[in-house]
Amino acid sequence: MGVMLEVEVAEPADQKARDALQGNLPALTRLLSVAAPLLLAGIEKQRAARIERLVDALNDGLEPTPLDITLAQLQAKAQRQVFESTEWLSSAQVTQLAGLGDRNPAATVNRWKAERRVFAIKHRERDLYPRYAFGADFKPLPGVRPILAALPWQHPDLVASWFASTSAFLDGKCPHQLLADDAKRVLAAAQDAAQNVMSPA
Repeated sequence: MGVMLEVEVAEPADQKARDALQGNLPALTRLLSVAAPLLLAGIEKQRAARIERLVDALNDGLEPTPLDITLAQLQAKAQRQVFESTEWLSSAQVTQLAGLGDRNPAATVNRWKAERRVFAIKHRERDLYPRYAFGADFKPLPGVRPILAALPWQHPDLVASWFASTSAFLDGKCPHQLLADDAKRVLAAAQDAAQNVMSPA
């Protein structure tokens, strides 16, 4: 809804001032024609922000449905399972443990992630890397890249959940448990998972 801005200018009592005002009136009119839309836009923006805050406040009072609670519980359980499955390392920790030096410590680890040699999940605005993706020297295990390429999911949370979940293909073991010693078998499980996603039973 548009808003009309009306400005009333008081007429000066002094004749010289009245003449000066009349002479500058066209310039003032042009100035107001430029400034008014900007001023009105600011008012509308503030009004929209207030309405948004009001809607958020009203929604905060809504009672969650049983389905909301069930989904939240399932998500919390899955996240707990992922975090308990291994040790999670920050970029700085990986850099230090791998002996990569102190200069731009995250650069090498970020490159590993970009090359899909490792993956990371976001937790409190930080990248965290699973310990099982690294060898004893804290360099990426060679078998990780083909497994990540084979998995049908790209989102790190789904990848982490797959590594932390038991697999019938792996005789009830989790993929991360076999990654260091039997990466080929874990790769076969990843390929099987992709096949099941593309051709569900």
